[in-house]
Amino acid sequence: MMASTRFGSRELDRTAIVLLIFVVSMLPYTSDFIFFHPDERHYVQGALNMLDTGEFLTPKTGEGEDRLTKPPITYWMSAGGLKLLGSGVPGMRAAWLVMAIAIVLLTFRLALIVTKNGDTAFLATALLVSNFVFIRATFNAIPDLPLCLFMLIAMIGFTRLLFSQSPRPSDAWEAYGGIALGILTKGLLPLVLLAYALLSATIFKPFQENARRLIAPVPMIVSAVVAASWFVYQFFRAPDILVGQFVGDQITQKIGFSFSTVTENALFSFGALIVPLTGWLFVIATASASSRRRPGLSQTGLASWFLAGWICLNILIFLPGSSYYHRYMIPSVPAFCVLVAIALTSLPADTVRTHLRRLFKLGLAGAALVMAALAVIYGLILSPWAAALFIVAILIASVLFLKAARSDETGIIAGALAALPLVIFQSCTPLAYDVVMPDLGKVIAESAVIRESQPDAVVFVGEPRLAVMAQVQSGHVKPFKQVASLSELAQVTPKTAPRAIVTLNEDTAKQLAESGFDITTLHGGWRKIDAGLLLQAIVSRKVGAYRQQYGDRAYLASAPN
Repeated sequence: MMASTRFGSRELDRTAIVLLIFVVSMLPYTSDFIFFHPDERHYVQGALNMLDTGEFLTPKTGEGEDRLTKPPITYWMSAGGLKLLGSGVPGMRAAWLVMAIAIVLLTFRLALIVTKNGDTAFLATALLVSNFVFIRATFNAIPDLPLCLFMLIAMIGFTRLLFSQSPRPSDAWEAYGGIALGILTKGLLPLVLLAYALLSATIFKPFQENARRLIAPVPMIVSAVVAASWFVYQFFRAPDILVGQFVGDQITQKIGFSFSTVTENALFSFGALIVPLTGWLFVIATASASSRRRPGLSQTGLASWFLAGWICLNILIFLPGSSYYHRYMIPSVPAFCVLVAIALTSLPADTVRTHLRRLFKLGLAGAALVMAALAVIYGLILSPWAAALFIVAILIASVLFLKAARSDETGIIAGALAALPLVIFQSCTPLAYDVVMPDLGKVIAESAVIRESQPDAVVFVGEPRLAVMAQVQSGHVKPFKQVASLSELAQVTPKTAPRAIVTLNEDTAKQLAESGFDITTLHGGWRKIDAGLLLQAIVSRKVGAYRQQYGDRAYLASAPN
């Protein structure tokens, strides 16, 4: 075990430093569409519609139709950010960065509740911030991260109710309130956690000692009313749409039980948990072999087994799914990080430190190769001052990392190991901006014709995602018109058509040109990248020209002046 058995300022300071590195690394990706998840269009479009109409209980599509596949909290979070920061990518994603910070701090708290060990709590947060599944969720404005937040709050509440020696009245509010908010975020999964907690306290004898604490009438009733309120409202308002969309999304469209799907989903589930922490798990394996001791959870009592049971149930619940995504495991990622941290601290501290240092040095060697390659690339594509600044920053980071590698404190080595992938990720950002940016949505939004047009005078043909990317960066809360094909527009001529028509399809653009429209080709970032061509672009110092030639493009049709 690590020497520390108390929670002090040292652990908080280290957590704050790692969290700061995490936030700085995420800022570019929460501020621009370097990455854009296809599902984000539903939530930002619904949020903008809510701000436009004042109807916050019924999410809408860009065409004005009800979208009840998911409850409204995710839309509200995007709407809140857009209202506070204004229309744009930072506004739509701001809440997700705040939630990610909260999840890191709550993971620290959960680990502290379970272990009463500040070093283990810090280690759990280090594992979380370096987890690429969690990182990816931080800059996607979809329900996964808010669901993770609310279910983590609920897990903390249930853990304290069942295992704390000094429970507080707020524990029940956290447990049941977290479940209610989780239901209003993504649907039924939080009910599985609720059932798991109640059944565990009823069926398993070791958990029965504090089972009575789970009976908290006021928090239970209030949370049930909150969770049910939106569904009751929509049931009386649009029962067919609610049943068809929500039940289909949650159950009927997701079940596809077969041996192949179960096997595939199991592999994806374990992969989503294990692959991001492969290095840390390797340290557990090698430290265990060296010390001839098995890692375990027994030193933390029943609470860690409660977390382990929930993770297993989270895996099982998605096994019969007809489709699977690694992000389905995000609600279990904080708990899994806590368990891995417990397993690490169950082994001799000196042995763990030795093997962590070896892994860190191996990571430094790999990072050195990446940084050397980036230094050469930036020397070719950036200005001399920018390239020099990058090299100076890398030299400073290298000194700090080498100092951490020589430390005798496990926490410092672990924190540096967690920070290493974040620093590499951040170091790649200038290259990402130079190659994949600007996104087409921003280029369209900044074009003169679009800036001078009202949303109902602009039509996007064929690609709804592009319409949303342009809308959120145009300053308009009203949606642009969207059609699947040009045939949906009656009598398309420069005199009768909308002021601007946007399409990604070159054939559609040619058809509009033949009808008398002026066609402007808009160039965006280079996202479908061929590695050989990218290398040629960098070596020849012509990234801009290659981006212009091979990058994304849209066609803007407007009436001739």
